[in-house]
Amino acid sequence: MKITGIEYTESILGSRDGSAPWNNRLPWQDAINYATDVMTFQAFRILTDTDMTGLSSIYPSTLPQRLTETLIGNNPLNIERLWNQLFWVTQGRWMDAIGAIDVALWDLLGKVAGQPVHRLLGGFRDQVPVYGSGGGLNLTQEELVQEQLWYIEQGYTGVKLKLGQADSAEDLNRVKAVRDAVGSDIDIMTDVNNGWSVTVAIKMAHKLERYDIAWLEEPVWKMDVEGYSRLARTTDIPIATGEGMAGLHYFKRLLEHECCDIIQADPTYCGGPTAWKKIANLAEAYGIHMAPHHKPEHPVNAQLTAAVPNGLIAEEFYPGYPVPMFKFYNGRPFQQNGWITVSSEPGFGVELDLDRMQWYQTQYPISPPQRGATSRRPRQSGVVLHSTKKG
Repeated sequence: MKITGIEYTESILGSRDGSAPWNNRLPWQDAINYATDVMTFQAFRILTDTDMTGLSSIYPSTLPQRLTETLIGNNPLNIERLWNQLFWVTQGRWMDAIGAIDVALWDLLGKVAGQPVHRLLGGFRDQVPVYGSGGGLNLTQEELVQEQLWYIEQGYTGVKLKLGQADSAEDLNRVKAVRDAVGSDIDIMTDVNNGWSVTVAIKMAHKLERYDIAWLEEPVWKMDVEGYSRLARTTDIPIATGEGMAGLHYFKRLLEHECCDIIQADPTYCGGPTAWKKIANLAEAYGIHMAPHHKPEHPVNAQLTAAVPNGLIAEEFYPGYPVPMFKFYNGRPFQQNGWITVSSEPGFGVELDLDRMQWYQTQYPISPPQRGATSRRPRQSGVVLHSTKKG
């Protein structure tokens, strides 16, 4: 079997402002960013000299030519060999593109073997818990509570919300409001998106402990390994990080310095399932769990979580986010009562619904972005400097 080419779908644009009843149509934001108003969905297939293909839909652009040239003519089942060739031909750049290719290669391998990817990667279990992720800082406190309760009504037993307001009292009030609304039996995850200094994070962690937080995600700059180590030693709240990082050596440093309790390596940013499984194996040796950062449209994170014994939980967004990407697939599993049963079909178990994609483009034409993604950092110095001034 040889790779003969790459086939792309058309790009589909969708409004990030969404249609959820709690969405107030302000720019979506976290502690450090205002998001663009338009998101892109695009998929590609790796073609072979047989009728088998590998699907990936988690790289919103055409692949760099250097990577596609490296693939052509090679056996797609030699995944480790191809991963190393792709890595070295780019000197480790474009890890998200390498990761997207790797997803397609594992999908293809699963189809050839007649097995789901989670089984090929270890097959530890067939179901994984899942939490509802949201809580953007653009939401008012009332809208935040409404959103989080919606997840509970759908069956989720855990929810996540953003932190990083300039006034720490507002952060604490939002967490308290959610805890009061969902009760004591629901897990609450919090996500700061690298928004605090270490000093602020230590002070805020102590104040958040009273709300029984399931984890504190990316509280400080992701490269500050020593800062994470300081923070982890001072709080009982589990620390989660790693979603935007790649490289086994980086995660090795996190583990050696006892920086976190949960690693959130993203299935594509880290280099795909090939790299993710190595990170998970390394984390297992230190007794650390894996909770992969989510791709809203693709079931890859649930499959990886199910593959390994230290897979903790999967992440999901509400079905309207940001394009109805969930509906562009046939075979994608959804949660029931807080759990996902991963597909037992070969590969990742999904195929594109091209008719649905065409219908969406016709019915909901979206203009190119009018509001680009921007950083909140220059306007939000309080996130770092004054987060503990009040509260």
